[in-house]
Amino acid sequence: MKARTKSLLVLVIPFIILGITYFFLPARIPRQFHLNGEPPTYAAKEFIFLFGFLPFLIYQKYRKKE
Repeated sequence: MKARTKSLLVLVIPFIILGITYFFLPARIPRQFHLNGEPPTYAAKEFIFLFGFLPFLIYQKYRKKE
């Protein structure tokens, strides 16, 4: 498989998975928890789409080392 095609798949597949799971998430997602288990801050569920770029960035970093 060409490197360009593989890069495109690593970029697109996480967004497809996030797009499917988006509809099952609550409107607010806890960002962190205190020691007593209560979440002090929340994020909108659209915030998860920022994580879609992480697999691509990690792939690009380690691909250049090869």
